[in-house]
Amino acid sequence: MRYCGIAPVHEASHIEVWKEADPDAGGSPKAWFGAVQHCDSPWSCPVCAPRVASERGELLEEVVRCWPAGMNAIALATFTIRHDKGHARELRRLRKGIALAWRCVQQSHPWRELGIECVRGLEVTYSGWKGWHPHLHVLLFFRAALTDAERCRVAAMLSHEWAVAVARALGAEHVPSAERGVDVSAAKNARYLAKLGLELTSPATKQKKPGHLGVWDIAKRAAEGNEGYQALWREWQQSMRGAKALTWPTSQKSELRALKDRVAKDLEARREASKRPRELVATIPRSLWAIVVSFGERVRGDILDAIRGNGDEADVYAILTDMLNARGCVDASRDGPLDTS
Repeated sequence: MRYCGIAPVHEASHIEVWKEADPDAGGSPKAWFGAVQHCDSPWSCPVCAPRVASERGELLEEVVRCWPAGMNAIALATFTIRHDKGHARELRRLRKGIALAWRCVQQSHPWRELGIECVRGLEVTYSGWKGWHPHLHVLLFFRAALTDAERCRVAAMLSHEWAVAVARALGAEHVPSAERGVDVSAAKNARYLAKLGLELTSPATKQKKPGHLGVWDIAKRAAEGNEGYQALWREWQQSMRGAKALTWPTSQKSELRALKDRVAKDLEARREASKRPRELVATIPRSLWAIVVSFGERVRGDILDAIRGNGDEADVYAILTDMLNARGCVDASRDGPLDTS
């Protein structure tokens, strides 16, 4: 993750400097570097996580709108486990345990009889009183609209199966109460589900309960030098590696998967069609980019600031020349920073 937005893609010989060719009236053009790698981490990258969440939320919202049975055939279920301060350093075990418990629920006979399709989202918060709190938000897609009585019966079934599965995966101490273990609510409207879609896919966007911290709250305190939160952040990094933030059906026979793939193609086509014109301002050789990176964020920030201020290729090369002169890499009388011999 430390190389996100910095390391060149493997086949690139140059780093590209881009800007919007047609910015909004009175606004500065956006500027960015191309041909660099991105980690796409939904858990720990403050740059990639909001972007990934926005894209996934948009996809989920559109799938909900297109579900053939309509909005009244979709429900939201939340699955939690019992935990306390004694489990404060057991995030990896807990999040793997609830993933296993969820697989057990999906393999149960009552679940199979219902014929439900679902999208599962994983969320983790932290409380000073009870430690890590991993839990699942699951959108349930039914073949027909649900009545309140049917939804209550589904909730009772899921509550029983979840308790059995948690006991098997994590032990009896983590089995939740019947009142708190599973909650099933009806989908309210498209705006509600759009908001939910973003919450399902991002640990950064959801409003936390009083006394609960999200991962970015922990990251902020860790960056400020708090050693306790630094330990929590390290545990988060180690424990969430390999975890899936959002899980869709994988079966080739899944109607929901087919709908998701179709919607994803449509959204990608829309994004391509709506992209603003862009302009390649300059290119930076890979060898020279290594020196730019060694200066930290300062030189990269100066380059992007120059482009946002309507700078051009000459301004980029002037910044690079100053950088190389500061390192004693070139003679200022030579033709420019790209001659690094």
